[in-house]
Amino acid sequence: MKKNNLAVLKLGGSVLEDLASFDKNATKILEIIYNFQKKYEKLILVLSAFKGETQKLQIINEKLFPNNIEYKDYVLSRGELFSTNIIFRYLKQKNLNVEICNENDFPILTDDNFSKAKIIKINTRKIKNLLTNSNILLVPGFIGKNKKSKITTLGLNGSDITAVSIASHMKIKECFLLKDVNGIFSADPFKVKNAKTIKEISYDDAYSYCLLGAKILHPLAIKLAKKNQITLHILKNNLNKKSTIKKIDGRTFKAVTYLKNQKNEIILSVFGKVNKEKFLSLLQKEKIDFLKVKQLKTKRILYFSLLEKEKLNFVLNLAHDYLNLKKEN
Repeated sequence: MKKNNLAVLKLGGSVLEDLASFDKNATKILEIIYNFQKKYEKLILVLSAFKGETQKLQIINEKLFPNNIEYKDYVLSRGELFSTNIIFRYLKQKNLNVEICNENDFPILTDDNFSKAKIIKINTRKIKNLLTNSNILLVPGFIGKNKKSKITTLGLNGSDITAVSIASHMKIKECFLLKDVNGIFSADPFKVKNAKTIKEISYDDAYSYCLLGAKILHPLAIKLAKKNQITLHILKNNLNKKSTIKKIDGRTFKAVTYLKNQKNEIILSVFGKVNKEKFLSLLQKEKIDFLKVKQLKTKRILYFSLLEKEKLNFVLNLAHDYLNLKKEN
């Protein structure tokens, strides 16, 4: 069977758990690489930090250098650089033909907006040169360098942006992103017992879903994928169990999500053709207190502020059942 030339794969929390679990997760990484190598000649692996490391570095930075945003990016970048170097040494030890994008000659150029930098350009020649004599290239996600060679970061979940940006610059029409769960769900599967896997979702629906709280991808990564018509595959570690974000027309998307805004209010969003009066009547029947109800003119999304935070899980399940979404066996 003829292999495709190149795949971009972002590795996140599903396989980059804390260092205490490294032996178990390293085996997973090897399995994932071997599975991809059955279909692709070469791999670009974009790596996040080990789970929880960025938060630890953030605490250290806030205590020691609270007012230096430039140095904050330098400190936070250590998480991705550390995980990438650890995985690089491990794969070398396993005799895999692997290369790494190192900090001193980093191929991703950004603007000067520290902590929320935007990628200006990726030096594809450097990437192609590193892939000339290797089958696997490791790239730290989340970080870049400005024109003065100062480290910048792309914001929370910025590794998603790194992966999609590399796919875009390398003219690759699909990108794989490994997450904590097998694909995209109709609600948070840790809070809603009947959360259903969504096999396919449009760029616009996925963007809105993430913007309103679904912890799937960075919304800007989806926006970039749409602009360049890159198909995104969301999976855990099984290539046969995944969700796909791509161009889809005329399909009704049903889901429930939530977020906490800057005022610490919980805003619930219900996606689907929702009968506003009927749904609010259901909330009132269950004695749920809510405020600030809004609905798009298309009736595609209804959102409201939940006053009783302790009822969050109950209301998520209630709204999910209202949409008549059932878990697939």
